[in-house]
Amino acid sequence: MVKKETQLEGQGQGTALSLTAYPSFLISLDA
Repeated sequence: MVKKETQLEGQGQGTALSLTAYPSFLISLDA
């Protein structure tokens, strides 16, 4: 159970990082 929760948290953090990095990626392409 603990492993599952940790895995889900890791996935959530990865998604959040992707969502914050994606706009920056588009901006760098736009520049």
